[in-house]
Amino acid sequence: MVMKIRYLAIDEIPSFNKPLCLALGYFDGIHVGHVELIKKTISLAKENDYASGIMTFDPDPFVTLGKVKKEQLLTTINDRAKIVEEMGIDYFIILKFSKEVAKLSPKDFINYFIKPMNVKAIVCGFDYYFGHKNQGTTTSLVELSHGEYQVYVIEKVTNQEEKISSSRIIDLLQVGNISKANELLGRKYAIKGIVMKGRQVGRQLGFPTANIDYNSYILPKNGVYHVVVRIDDRQYPGMCNIGVNPTISMLDHVSLEVNIFNFNQDIYDKEIEVIFIDFIRDEKQFSSREELIQQLTRDANTIKERM
Repeated sequence: MVMKIRYLAIDEIPSFNKPLCLALGYFDGIHVGHVELIKKTISLAKENDYASGIMTFDPDPFVTLGKVKKEQLLTTINDRAKIVEEMGIDYFIILKFSKEVAKLSPKDFINYFIKPMNVKAIVCGFDYYFGHKNQGTTTSLVELSHGEYQVYVIEKVTNQEEKISSSRIIDLLQVGNISKANELLGRKYAIKGIVMKGRQVGRQLGFPTANIDYNSYILPKNGVYHVVVRIDDRQYPGMCNIGVNPTISMLDHVSLEVNIFNFNQDIYDKEIEVIFIDFIRDEKQFSSREELIQQLTRDANTIKERM
């Protein structure tokens, strides 16, 4: 079946044609650990003739609760939906996170959201918490079920004896370790955004760039990257710069710009996807435009040699 998206709120409970095997979590990144949880959800659903579902939150609970001002994400809600649909999930359930939801006790959380959706099996990670101030645990899920659903807990998934987590992947991106971040994600890290009008500085240097509105995505550390750019389902190799352009007219914000090799089309206002392959070098300030151009030429040649 084609995956369906359902929205969930205290006054908005969707109904389902079949009993539900439901994976619980925030699922930012849909990394290798999440994949194990999702695979278990799908297999249990098939074994028991249930529908498979994933429940996530939107917006980020930390934003709703005022702990952070802006979402910083590995994957947007739309990214997550696309990834799990490709994995074979039947329902992508988005809980509209509010301060009212945040105040629910673990018992109320189960009674408001889980039982009314005819959930017969829950799959979650060993460190899943829920309810007011994260008072609910995997043990609470079992105790509050009263035999109405079963609980399956996925144990810690590790890489090099360390737990795979979204925060670990973010740390890797922020030191430029793209290859390791991609390994833990189980796919290449990618940022989607609209191409905006820029200052045309790259064009003046002989390296025209697409300036991307990266919105709420987490940026890797400032520097130059080997990337692949997806435009209208076609992929093109390229070179990405993340930074403030210190050599020529320093910016007051971090920009994401992509020089797409052998490409000369107008893509302003189009959404494109920047897929990160590897880190090339740190951002630095050069003594002249000519020195910068020479370095960009070396960077592009380095990337082309690796293609």
